[in-house]
Amino acid sequence: MDPRFDTLIDEAPRPNRRSAPPEPDDARLDALLERWEEIEEEGGAITPEELCGNCPELLDEFKRRVAALRGIDRKLKTPLNLSEAKTLPLSAEEGAEPVSPSGLVVQTTYDDLEFHAKGGLGVVYAAVDQHLRREVAIKFIRSRFAHLTESHNRFLLEAEVTSRLDHPGIVPVYGFGEDDRGRLFYVMRFIHGETLEDAIQHYHQAEGEPRPRGEAALEFRNLLMRFISVCNTIAYAHNRGIVHRDIKPENVMLGRYGETLVVDWGLALPVERDQRARQSGECTLMPSLGNNGDSNGSGAGTPAYMSPEQAGDEASVSPASDIYSLGATLYKILTGQPPIQGKRVGSVLRRVQTGDFAPPRAIDRNISRPLEAVCLKAMAFEPEDRYATATELAQDIERWMADEEVTAYQEPLARKLARWGRRNRTVAQSVVVGLAAVVLVVAGAAVWLGSMAKREAQAHLAADRARQQGLLVSAKFAARTIAGEVDLRWRILETEAADPELKALLAQVNASPDDHALWPQIQAWLDARFIEHNGAAKAESWFINNDSGLQVARSPAGDSIGQNFAHRDYFHGRGFDLPTGQTAGVEPLRQEQLSAVYRSTTTGTWKVAFSTPIWSGRVGSPERRVLGVLAMSVDLGEFGVLQTDLHGGQTALLIDLREDRLGAQPGRGLVIHHPELQKSAAEDPAAKPLRLQGELVERLLDGARGGSSPGLISSYLDPASPTPRSMLAAFEPVHVKGRPEEIAQTGWAVIVQEAE
Repeated sequence: MDPRFDTLIDEAPRPNRRSAPPEPDDARLDALLERWEEIEEEGGAITPEELCGNCPELLDEFKRRVAALRGIDRKLKTPLNLSEAKTLPLSAEEGAEPVSPSGLVVQTTYDDLEFHAKGGLGVVYAAVDQHLRREVAIKFIRSRFAHLTESHNRFLLEAEVTSRLDHPGIVPVYGFGEDDRGRLFYVMRFIHGETLEDAIQHYHQAEGEPRPRGEAALEFRNLLMRFISVCNTIAYAHNRGIVHRDIKPENVMLGRYGETLVVDWGLALPVERDQRARQSGECTLMPSLGNNGDSNGSGAGTPAYMSPEQAGDEASVSPASDIYSLGATLYKILTGQPPIQGKRVGSVLRRVQTGDFAPPRAIDRNISRPLEAVCLKAMAFEPEDRYATATELAQDIERWMADEEVTAYQEPLARKLARWGRRNRTVAQSVVVGLAAVVLVVAGAAVWLGSMAKREAQAHLAADRARQQGLLVSAKFAARTIAGEVDLRWRILETEAADPELKALLAQVNASPDDHALWPQIQAWLDARFIEHNGAAKAESWFINNDSGLQVARSPAGDSIGQNFAHRDYFHGRGFDLPTGQTAGVEPLRQEQLSAVYRSTTTGTWKVAFSTPIWSGRVGSPERRVLGVLAMSVDLGEFGVLQTDLHGGQTALLIDLREDRLGAQPGRGLVIHHPELQKSAAEDPAAKPLRLQGELVERLLDGARGGSSPGLISSYLDPASPTPRSMLAAFEPVHVKGRPEEIAQTGWAVIVQEAE
């Protein structure tokens, strides 16, 4: 039995042994059938008894379903017949042979199918065209997606875009059709060779081995020439109005005779062409499906090579996103590793969204500074700061290979002189001798004219400027980090709130709120999500409230289950908690919410909550309504991520500038995180929350209303210090990019402070 399948069976939901025998478990049977199809697609074989080893009670029903599938499945090793009908007009030329007006039908047969590779949407087989005796590749849509409209349309879009992009750097498509099971497939050229990923790994693994220096340099230049070909292919696609969205070394094939082909256009997206693309002379490629092949756009691409806007807001994807992915591919060529690595997708996406990666020379000091500058410009955080086109990126690489100055790097005079010297060796030698004498005279004069006092003053001024700039940079980075934390929690909650199982359970609870029989099932569902996500997004608790505010589950479980919290801001989203008895007519929120600070009834500590509505039905359905609220809570002082990568002596604070009603009078300026706040909360959970001084709060509000530009705060006092200390601080609002403006402006701000 396949050992990987044990985990799949163990994680599937089990029947309730205390109730009457249930119907066959559809979820577990679907998982068994999915694994069975995967093994057969890869050319393997497994018996029903082996697959059902851990769940023998499902064996009979599983055999029945397999028999039903096999009844219409003659397997893929049966030759495939592909027919293409093309209408040819009658020739009007004298002496021409007559042609049928109904058109011509071309038929061919493919056999010797052998599994080659698989991806998220399709599986690829190598095959032989019996009529033309040539080897081809056939890509099928995977069985599990064949009946899904969105996957069906996306596969059609992939085939159409790949076939209509007529370029030497794109694999030609020979035909399109369906097999005897109705699965879509298209036939294309079979590429003999390796991927760019394989070539990069070979180059960097061989660096530690002894070999001639010229051989290594030649291999590196060959990689760059391949990269230039990729850029030119992507430039052609952009000029046709197509964005690839999944550029990475694994999606570039290197043929045996110098061919460089960009493959896997399954995530390609048609976009509006800009003026530069329209002037290229290429025609706009307008797929017949438009954008229907990828309706929601979320999660498209490979996280390590995604642009920040692609990881955060798919609606903003443009050719600039492909430029970033090309830069990330160049990064892999230069360093041997992707820009961002990690085992958890959530942490990788968070670092992508904040632009958190090391420059290439931080990994290998031998990398050329101009090449590093080209790579960093292509991977600039803001799309407008990147290369305008993939062609410009390729041209800068060509300039470097030709020993010319690149546009992305302002070369120092010494480098320019060195280049001039390499081209004019005889003249350069004479100039060097003359310059040596001049340099000696100038150096002596500089020593004589310099003064220690002036140097000291300049050093102090430079230090102050560097300190201020460091605070501003730290504040901006910390604000982006917190924005990423907020967006990550919202995204996790949104994904889980869409779970059909949760919706079904909560709908039943709303129908019979006094019947607690379903509550253990909701609790089990919530416990599993709390454990799954607590590593990526640490929280004190997760909880679910139904449409009236009743808490029906909490993980970890607590005494609050069964209490009504309709008065909480995280439930209704009004920006503040209501008096407990004044909740008549209160309805659950309708979009994501970052709650006002509140005191927990379970632990007595001060908290904030991240929440999202749980909707019934699909978007646009007339019966769609909010079934309840899914939320996670975090204790004040638990945003330790703020202290990451701060310079020595710097401290980060997180402030809530929104109006709250925690005291007798409304106030602002609550301190949500401070290193001292975490210590005091551990000693006294009932301690009052910290606030900034009122005058300072007004200054910060003015800065936040002015936009996202950072600002310095002088003569600032640490609110948690027992003795007043004058500090220098930088301020930055927390803005979540890619979200609607009403929730993107969180009302939070970061202050990074340092003692004067």
